[in-house]
Amino acid sequence: MTTPLRAMRLCLFLLALAIAYPLLLHASTDWAPIDPAELQMKDLPEQPGAPAFVLFHEEVDNDQQGSHSVYMRIKVLTEAGRKYADVQIQYYKEEFNISDIHGRTIHPDGSIVEFQGKPFDKVVVKSKNLKVRVKAFTLPDVQVGSILEYKYTLRTEGRTVWPPRWTVQSDLFQRKQHYKFVPYNGAIQMAHGEVGMGLAYNSMLPKGSEVKAVRDTYELDLANVPAFVEEEHMPPPQEYKFYVRFYYRRVNDADQFWGEEGKYWNSDMEKFLGKKHGVPEAVAGIVSPGDTPEQKVKKIYAYAAGLDNLTYKPQRTQQEQKALGVKDNRGVEDVLRLRAGDRQEITLLFIAMVRAAGIPAYAMFVSDRSEDVFLKTHLSLDQLDAMVAIVQIDGKDVFLDPGTKFCPYGILDWKYTGTQGLKQLPGGGTELAKTPAPDYTKAIIKRVARLQLTEQGLVEGTLAIGFFGQEALTRRGEGSRTDEVGRSKLMEDEVRSWLPSNAHVTITKPPHWDEVETPLVAEFWISSPMLMSGGKRELLPANIFQFSRPPMFAHPDRKQPIYFEYPSREIDDVHIKLPANLQVESLPANQDVKLEYALYRASRKQEKNEIDMTRDLAIGAFVFSPAEYKGLKSFFDKVKEGDDEQVLLKQVAHAAQN
Repeated sequence: MTTPLRAMRLCLFLLALAIAYPLLLHASTDWAPIDPAELQMKDLPEQPGAPAFVLFHEEVDNDQQGSHSVYMRIKVLTEAGRKYADVQIQYYKEEFNISDIHGRTIHPDGSIVEFQGKPFDKVVVKSKNLKVRVKAFTLPDVQVGSILEYKYTLRTEGRTVWPPRWTVQSDLFQRKQHYKFVPYNGAIQMAHGEVGMGLAYNSMLPKGSEVKAVRDTYELDLANVPAFVEEEHMPPPQEYKFYVRFYYRRVNDADQFWGEEGKYWNSDMEKFLGKKHGVPEAVAGIVSPGDTPEQKVKKIYAYAAGLDNLTYKPQRTQQEQKALGVKDNRGVEDVLRLRAGDRQEITLLFIAMVRAAGIPAYAMFVSDRSEDVFLKTHLSLDQLDAMVAIVQIDGKDVFLDPGTKFCPYGILDWKYTGTQGLKQLPGGGTELAKTPAPDYTKAIIKRVARLQLTEQGLVEGTLAIGFFGQEALTRRGEGSRTDEVGRSKLMEDEVRSWLPSNAHVTITKPPHWDEVETPLVAEFWISSPMLMSGGKRELLPANIFQFSRPPMFAHPDRKQPIYFEYPSREIDDVHIKLPANLQVESLPANQDVKLEYALYRASRKQEKNEIDMTRDLAIGAFVFSPAEYKGLKSFFDKVKEGDDEQVLLKQVAHAAQN
């Protein structure tokens, strides 16, 4: 289905079809000559020990013909560098096709092995929340010392132009780069019928580099660009790599642009909301006259969350929709009638229903901070990805996310928290605003374990886990993409990851996957070796679910900001009964570490033949500057020290009878 969001996105349509003409670059399979010195290279002086580096990288974008051509030449220096023979081309299947894929491997002796295979489609996981489609292939017979060479062309389908984003820094050192963009030189029709007045771009480039405009063509040449080092727990890396980001424009001033776009967007939203036949009647059947405003909103939210959410189903092609007789939703009345819509349409229906209940409600169009960072000076609505709802209850704004499947009432999916976008205002109009920051009290994992330590050194027993708020939402979303067996495996694999590698984990009580408002609760039987022997004494980890975890921050210094997806809290309550032949000789001291934004507490005590251990870790913020790194690292170092503590047990010759 076509959503109001998709219909009004800043897709740029050509007023006239471009006349096709041959590609400007690499139209044939001819290759540039290889420098013999490059074949013999064994190391990179600028980065000793590098697994590989880019000899030459070229991209040519041409909006006159709707093409994007890429050429790469990579030198493999070590065994680890052979992985660059695996090429993955990211693309949108509905908008692009890929052609002219060629590749070859050149050995140090000059012999050449051509790529003769066929690329294949696959979906890869970029993060636990983001999957993308790629065309993949592997260059043949790659050895240490080989040069890898490949090229391909992406072509757009239809009459849409796609101004490029050049990411000019990667995980490899790049000796030489060349970029070229030929923009469309005719009239550009913007989303609301306006005519574009030219091209603009934002950039972050190495000192001394600049984009040069020559005869309506933009070019960039770079040399010796260092590899980008991606640090653990950092914001979306693409915002910190050198880049150039083009867009077609109609105004130059940012305030004017967002003001005008806000008017267009608001008009589109109200038009969709205004087609509301049947909505008041539906609301009357959901709420009761005696309900408080919050009770009404909660009932309407539950109704909207229960609709068929098409965003989480495979997208139909236009041909499939036509064959099935599926038509575009043109207003909230269509969503109500079909009891189905994508995440944007469901959110708008929720807003319309809340308004019909006499409660103020508004839309907000926000960016997805898992992928990008909103930039006000980038004058393109393409930065905004999703709709959330704002409901006024007792004079306060309550942000809600009915369009995200499994999202409980009262929270937003973390991707839409602490981010910016266009917000409808109560009196009409819009403004650029920010959504609330995520709250650690709405992302909690709680583990309760009742275990027995056997004479053979195994810790066995039951484990109950509760995932609350964002933690439940994330796992329910992952579980919705597989069947019951796959869901159980997801849960078991996660628990197993907390324990030694030879642990046994079996789910005994699966959670209620399809509910929204309840925590995700599951029970397991676990069995894992835990004791480490030292003569007549044994060592038992004081925190069995964290003992095997690596340190949070291994490096002493930091260049990039620190970024967690959301603040969170972990609570453990573990009870371990000892066998008759062991007793406690000493328990680790309790820990209590506090910062303004973080808390770590761990306590251990003995009750007869049982050890009771509790742990509480809470992180109340999610973004930190590099200047705050040392304090944050110090905190997590103390957490690691506490998690590595062990209980000292001693063997007894004659166990006392209970």
